[in-house]
Amino acid sequence: MKCGKQRFLCREIDSYRGAAATACPQPDDLLCHQACVGGVLRQDTPFLIFLLIGPASSDLPVGGRVSFSKLRGKHLGMSDELKIIVELQHSIDELKAAEDLLAGIPDWMRELHEQHTRQKAEMEGLQAAREEAELAKRAADSEIADLQAKVKHFQEQIGMVRNQREYGALLQEIDTAKEQISSAEERELAAMEQGDEAKRLLEERSSAFQELNERYQQELQKWEGQKPDVARRADELRQQVAELEAKVPKATLALFERTRLRHGGSALALVMEVDRKGPRIWHCGACNYRVRPQTVVSIQAKSIVTCDSCRRILHIEEDAG
Repeated sequence: MKCGKQRFLCREIDSYRGAAATACPQPDDLLCHQACVGGVLRQDTPFLIFLLIGPASSDLPVGGRVSFSKLRGKHLGMSDELKIIVELQHSIDELKAAEDLLAGIPDWMRELHEQHTRQKAEMEGLQAAREEAELAKRAADSEIADLQAKVKHFQEQIGMVRNQREYGALLQEIDTAKEQISSAEERELAAMEQGDEAKRLLEERSSAFQELNERYQQELQKWEGQKPDVARRADELRQQVAELEAKVPKATLALFERTRLRHGGSALALVMEVDRKGPRIWHCGACNYRVRPQTVVSIQAKSIVTCDSCRRILHIEEDAG
């Protein structure tokens, strides 16, 4: 039959029950589909309109006259299968959040945790610097002692030399050892200064860190007391996920898992309607790709449909349509 506005041709059908959606050269213009029959629902009304308002609706009898606003507001909603998929995704997301929380720190003590971690690292760094300086000082002390013993030995050999050449060589060994002693003494002094500075900073900051540590331990104890409840909730969610997965057909569940893995844990995308006047336009809430009206109708007709771009499983709000 010809559209009332003579804009496109729709296939006429005898009955909308069990029929396929009507093909249309301008599928985006749902309002034109509604205007096609002038607001009157007849037996031969294109099936797409019945999908939009719901088949055999008690308040929209065949042959009755309805307003465009009613046509625009009626919908079928999602299938039970898709509702389970949505609930499954929400349960998986909540489970991941619970597991991440158990493995980390709650938001309410994150700032304190970061401050404690930073200051603890500083205190440990100062302690390590102090210990390193002490080791360097001991090494320099040992080296100085060995060199001094060597100089003493050389000096004792001076009275035993037999010629000028041996005497010059012995004096050279003594001078070299004394230079090495001087270098070791400089390293010893630097190590002592480094150790003293680290000790001073430790003593200066220990009081403030002790106060922070006590406050942190109190909050940590509070969090440890809350952990069992979070762990129990995580166990409940694991069981809930398993029960929901058992209700989903294997092929759909496989699609859901593949999509979830491909997109970092999220397999779903909400179909969003563009807030504008004129023909209704939808887009994928994840990638913003335009969603065809037939796709929205398919979701309302209880089908599992994926986005043409990101391939996520599309779903709608229960009060949308």
